[in-house]
Amino acid sequence: GGIDILASGAGAGLDIDIVNTGGSVNITASESAIDAMVLNASGAAGGLQLTAGTNGIIIGSGFTINVTTVATAATPYTVLGTDHFITTNSTAGVLTLTLPASPVTGRQVIVYDGAGQAATGGAVTVSGNGKNIAMEGASAATYVINGAYESVTLVYNGTLWCGRYTA
Repeated sequence: GGIDILASGAGAGLDIDIVNTGGSVNITASESAIDAMVLNASGAAGGLQLTAGTNGIIIGSGFTINVTTVATAATPYTVLGTDHFITTNSTAGVLTLTLPASPVTGRQVIVYDGAGQAATGGAVTVSGNGKNIAMEGASAATYVINGAYESVTLVYNGTLWCGRYTA
């Protein structure tokens, strides 16, 4: 047997709140399955928020992120909310990636020349979409990856994208 909790209907305000003031809330699933526990916020603008105190969020058995592959044919590519690590293939020519127009503070995006073609096939231009990209002692509207297998890690600080270059 099991317990199902369902709130259905139309419109906002159909929340289920579990509150334990001064105590803990523990959710455990012991099934040996890849989907033993699922958190799903699948609405078109849905999101999932995890908030923790100073001890942070602990991931005990590994961390997996989506890898998005973008080739020249997709240029200009607009970075999606689900994109975190973007590997590029500019073998067929230059490629432009456009960062989100309204990123949340702390948003991180990593762009990597995965095909090693930024120097010979075509440079990869990262556009800040109205927010400057600050790194290597400069701040500009765009940053260009033009060396083979180079990458840039970008974190939005509420004002601009702070970048770190890796050769």
